[in-house]
Amino acid sequence: MLNRLNEIFLFIYEKIFGIYEVVFDDVYRILYENNTYGEMGLAVITFPILLWVYFYFYYKNPYAKNRHWILCWLIQVGATVFVAYGVLVSNYYALSTDPIFYIEDETTRELTNNHIAGLFIKYGLANIVLSALTGYVWTLLLRSWSTHQVHLSKI
Repeated sequence: MLNRLNEIFLFIYEKIFGIYEVVFDDVYRILYENNTYGEMGLAVITFPILLWVYFYFYYKNPYAKNRHWILCWLIQVGATVFVAYGVLVSNYYALSTDPIFYIEDETTRELTNNHIAGLFIKYGLANIVLSALTGYVWTLLLRSWSTHQVHLSKI
């Protein structure tokens, strides 16, 4: 399953968000081979559903307002991005032991390291968008079966 998620999120990150440069193909190949895309995708899918199941089925606050929903949504986005960032950082350290990083040319090594540092920001922004969208979709789906938060308006 993780391999299939790896394929799906490879397409999302590289084709939809455009996070790919041919010059640094080895970096992206290693991220793909380590299932980094699948692990980040798993975080983007699972954290929102877990939080929204809690919010709609276990959070028994009859006075919950739309601001509670927005706060929960922001927590969900933050937690997802934090976990996806952790996955990327852990795979970065796996990446740094790869032979492609033993580059003799100082300029090329610096360009590669700068590109990888920029990937943290690019994947972070992509994960914010993906997490916000998946969280919103999960909330639309789960709200209809909720018995606790039916009084909230559809946002």
